[in-house]
Amino acid sequence: MTPKTFTEFDKLELKPFAERLTSFIHTDRDFLEGALILSLNGSFGCGKSTFFEMWRQLLETEDPQRFSTIHLNAWDADFLHDALLSIVSGFAAHFKLVDPKLDTEELKSKAGKIGKMAMSLGNDIVKKASGMDIQKAGKAAEPRKPGLMGKACFEVFEDRKKTFKELKEMLEKFVNDSPLPIIVMVDELDRCRPDYAVEYLEVIKHIFDIPHLVFVLGVDKTNLASSVRAMFGESLNFDEYYRKFAHRNIDFPNIQPHSYGTLCEALYTQYISSKILQKSGRFSYRRSESYKTSNLQELCQEFKIGPRQLHEAYRLQAHLLRRSKESNNTMKWTWEIGTIFMTLLSVSETTLYHAIGQRTLSGVDFVQFLRDRSVIVKEKGKLWWGQVLYFGIFSQENYSIEQFRSDLVEGTLLDNKITPEDWKQDASGLGRYFDDRDTWDKPLFVEIYEFTEEVKRFAS
Repeated sequence: MTPKTFTEFDKLELKPFAERLTSFIHTDRDFLEGALILSLNGSFGCGKSTFFEMWRQLLETEDPQRFSTIHLNAWDADFLHDALLSIVSGFAAHFKLVDPKLDTEELKSKAGKIGKMAMSLGNDIVKKASGMDIQKAGKAAEPRKPGLMGKACFEVFEDRKKTFKELKEMLEKFVNDSPLPIIVMVDELDRCRPDYAVEYLEVIKHIFDIPHLVFVLGVDKTNLASSVRAMFGESLNFDEYYRKFAHRNIDFPNIQPHSYGTLCEALYTQYISSKILQKSGRFSYRRSESYKTSNLQELCQEFKIGPRQLHEAYRLQAHLLRRSKESNNTMKWTWEIGTIFMTLLSVSETTLYHAIGQRTLSGVDFVQFLRDRSVIVKEKGKLWWGQVLYFGIFSQENYSIEQFRSDLVEGTLLDNKITPEDWKQDASGLGRYFDDRDTWDKPLFVEIYEFTEEVKRFAS
């Protein structure tokens, strides 16, 4: 795969953050005797994985004499149940890449021995005490003399302790001989099983606490806290627990409002542009390459949608806003804006999305939703977004435009000086665009919901 670089993939303007992070590490690691462990905290889907890829390319190409890097995906080896072997494997591959003549077989052998010890601990103890291999014998073996079992337990413990010590010394030698200090980027730790996530942290702390090493853990602390509490109980003070592993906590930057525009334009090109659709024999409903960027930017900012969620929304829109034959007819803007709104809602506020689609959203809840959204109600005089959503979500008979006005006035979202007649006339001008449809049995957004759910069954 083509490496991701800040030049081509940085739609969120993260390069300055990467440069500051690098400088911070360069300085801060000198104040610790062992490894520096940083926690890079960001919500799931905020772009940490892509950032790691771009940052690694930056370090290796633009600043190659400062650090070398190792990338570990903790979740990739979750099912193997051995954090130590997974991490050592990544280190061995790195050392071999830096110096192909380097012999890493003893390092891997030592880690493998520890793994084997863990899997056969009970058998090793019985074997030392009785002389019998119960795994081969297929039956329990009794100690030859009383007291031998306790002695065997102690001997096995000493063997494991010695092997751990030898492994750490070996790792220290490899790290110290490395021409550059090493930054280890650990991704997807918060996706792992609770016991594996905890084991991963423990291995880093106890085996890899080595000078000149820097670990950067990309985590969603909320998810990681849930994993740890699943192991140690809900009453655990996670921040204090986590403090023994991570020396510094650094928050992943929030997406800046203007960055949403750049990201939306890039994703439009990637998923929905005419050029992309034609590659699969499909065509866009729009003649223009503009895709309501300002509307998308407002909604993304309001719903706090992350990059991964936005990718998912655009994938859905690529299915919903395409057709099999080329035509000069274009999609009505009500369908377009409704599709934008509902797909974004489907990846960010699923409860509200289903309430709209299943027609369980009440007028009171709808007005409360508007009250909570500053972007949607920023123009109290007209409430354009509010009117669009009203006509898309409700039909006149179950929630009248008059009742809607009354609820808005009561909720201080609409100036009472706007008379019912003026309000109805203004709203009706917009509402006629929603009436120009072939079916009348359900609101437009409900139809879009049903279409979206049908697409999701095959596009997920």
